Amino acid sequence: MDAEAPPPAYQLEVPGPPTVVPAAPPVHPAPNVPAPVPPARTRVPTATPIPAPEARTFELLLKIQQPSKRIRTAQRKLKTEKQDDISIGPTDIRSNITWEQFTTTIAEVLQTQPSNLNVVSFEWHWLKPANGPWLPLQTNAGFLSMIKQIHACKTHPYVLLHMQPAKQMHQPL
Repeated sequence: MDAEAPPPAYQLEVPGPPTVVPAAPPVHPAPNVPAPVPPARTRVPTATPIPAPEARTFELLLKIQQPSKRIRTAQRKLKTEKQDDISIGPTDIRSNITWEQFTTTIAEVLQTQPSNLNVVSFEWHWLKPANGPWLPLQTNAGFLSMIKQIHACKTHPYVLLHMQPAKQMHQPL
């Protein structure tokens, strides 16, 4: 068999000294040679997702602050008298809801719109002990903290929510 002759070189005409550019060799697939296989990618272990705790139901009692009332005493002096809070509820709420669903539920109980709620005044604590600290519930972060504590509670959770009146709130009958 004759050996294949190398491909001819092509000469390009450009101004200046002549330049020889070799031709590319012909592309022929090699017989019986498998294509290269890229190395197998190893999967980097990621953080395993934490399963969501089972949804629990907790009771929520709304305590709505009333503004102080000014009254006249027998000596015609003005005195400020604190009004009792209005209690509404209890309402059963599932712990697998979002902050938006929570505020919507409160608005439905108060017969108003979620935009009318005075969210910056929201505080919560357990029914017992009564002298427990009032914790802020003004953002999604405060709500998630409350939900975590509800899931950690061993007994049936009973939550008090203290708030200032909502705009256009209907008085309960």
